[in-house]
Amino acid sequence: MALHGLDPDKNNDAATFAQLLPRRIAASGAAAVSLDHVTKSREGRGRWAIGAQHKLSGLDGASYVLDNRTPFGVGLTGRTTVRIAKDRPGQLRRNALPSSEGMFWFGDLALKSRDDTFAEVSVEPPFEREDSWRPTKLMSAIASLLEERGALSQRRILAGVRGKTDRKREALDLLIVDGYVSDKTPHELLKPYLDQDGDQ
Repeated sequence: MALHGLDPDKNNDAATFAQLLPRRIAASGAAAVSLDHVTKSREGRGRWAIGAQHKLSGLDGASYVLDNRTPFGVGLTGRTTVRIAKDRPGQLRRNALPSSEGMFWFGDLALKSRDDTFAEVSVEPPFEREDSWRPTKLMSAIASLLEERGALSQRRILAGVRGKTDRKREALDLLIVDGYVSDKTPHELLKPYLDQDGDQ
């Protein structure tokens, strides 16, 4: 956008850019793909790119959010979670599973590096957990924290509960998906969470 003298923070400029390039490319019958950045902080990021809201609202087609889980590199298998942020006209979500912040888990992009000359890439489909295990103790601890202190940011929730960070994030995501906690930050408890048998 900067090359065209447009401001990525302004909705009017985002709409102008969409007409200038992506929509013109799509009208020719070719696939149009745009890449964008997200905020460094996970707090309040949701499904939005940096800048104007119109980047997403003015989009025809699909928008994905990629969240790196394990690093890519020579001799490594890197993995990135692919979540659907927008799906117009709705043909992708039926092949996905509900995720947090109103998005859907479409799969994992995996890149397996054999050496510095060869790598395999695949998109692994989402899956339901075969077991019924859930981090219920952490879910209960987060719910208790929110009940005691009121709405909190994810950072404060993670700091206020003991346990592994990944497990705490999973517990918070499950509380959001299950409707116990709001998906918008600061997160607030929407209804009481009843503790069940589980483990951290």
